[in-house]
Amino acid sequence: MKTSAIGIAVLAVISVASAQDKGWVEKSNENAQILIRLNAKYGPEGASSQGVPGLDDQISTFPADRSQRVRADTVKARDELKAKFDAEKDPLVRQDLQILIGVTERQIRGIDASEKTFLPHGSIANLIFFGEKSLLDDQVKAERRPAALVRLRKYTGVEPGFTPVTKQAEARFLEKAKTPGLLGPAKEEVEKDLQNTSTYITGIGLLLEKYKLQGYQEAFAKLREQLTEYDEFVRREVLPKARTDFRLPPAIYRTGLENYGVDYTPEELTRLAHAAFTDFQKQMQAIAVNVAKQRKLASSDYRDVIRELKKEQFSGNEILPKYDATLKQIEDIIRKNDLLTLPERPAIISIATAAETAQQPAPHMQPPPLAEQPWRARKVRAPARHKGRGRSRTQVR
Repeated sequence: MKTSAIGIAVLAVISVASAQDKGWVEKSNENAQILIRLNAKYGPEGASSQGVPGLDDQISTFPADRSQRVRADTVKARDELKAKFDAEKDPLVRQDLQILIGVTERQIRGIDASEKTFLPHGSIANLIFFGEKSLLDDQVKAERRPAALVRLRKYTGVEPGFTPVTKQAEARFLEKAKTPGLLGPAKEEVEKDLQNTSTYITGIGLLLEKYKLQGYQEAFAKLREQLTEYDEFVRREVLPKARTDFRLPPAIYRTGLENYGVDYTPEELTRLAHAAFTDFQKQMQAIAVNVAKQRKLASSDYRDVIRELKKEQFSGNEILPKYDATLKQIEDIIRKNDLLTLPERPAIISIATAAETAQQPAPHMQPPPLAEQPWRARKVRAPARHKGRGRSRTQVR
């Protein structure tokens, strides 16, 4: 009887603790909505891709005062979170509020640093492809996909009341180009974006066809025309102002490191990176000697060995079987050594399209929308080799 009584008492404590935990977690989740709403307002495509409801037909826009609006709304969100922190008694909720306040303060510093440093430029074709692809995907519920056509009509200005995003981007660049001392984008990045435009256009067209969206032709024809004109603008106005030095000002590096939670200064990271690179060189050289001996290569210098190895590329139909076979070997090791529990279903691995490869030219895991994860499996993408990039990409699901 004593054992039973103790067991009941423990269960009672756990039940109370669980109820309390649920209470503070729900409160913290409610506080987090302040930033979720803020980020959704200015980046609806990203929020929608994570399953935030009510945003599927929304797009990013670039009015003349966008930066000022973002900053003002971020300051407002920070002040609201600070007021909640001052009034909150629960230490766990207060801790989460401190984290959220820190996020807003870093965002404000990032906005200020970017405004003082850069000319506004980005890949519009990439943005539109992301906005369409995040809805036109097997991981997205079928009833959400028609919103991709609404987005396309808004991107291109076919929808009444909307200005083509390409024209908005051109106007913002020309406005800031009058400000002396601002840095242009990296030349290599601009040239890569120009190279990828046609790939993105083709990729969007294939998605519209695959998911059988009705009546997309007018907006898609406009998209093709507008992105072609925008590329001409980029060559004429942006490329001459592009910088050949990829390095960024220290303030930008500091802001970027803060946003990733890195406490080191740029100078400390530079020192550590040089030391690590020297160590990696030594390790690669030791491996290269063995590889050169096994393959009877003329040189055992690790640079020469890497050049030889890179001549052996997987392409076309060879990629997926190689991924499947390698993953099976890894899973066999995991099961044999009881390292962790694997799902009963096989991994979903597929070859990425050329447009997906342009967007992310490396193998990666593609999670389902966060809000829909209970009923969706992860995917792995393997890059596809396509003309102009010299890389292949695999998407594993």
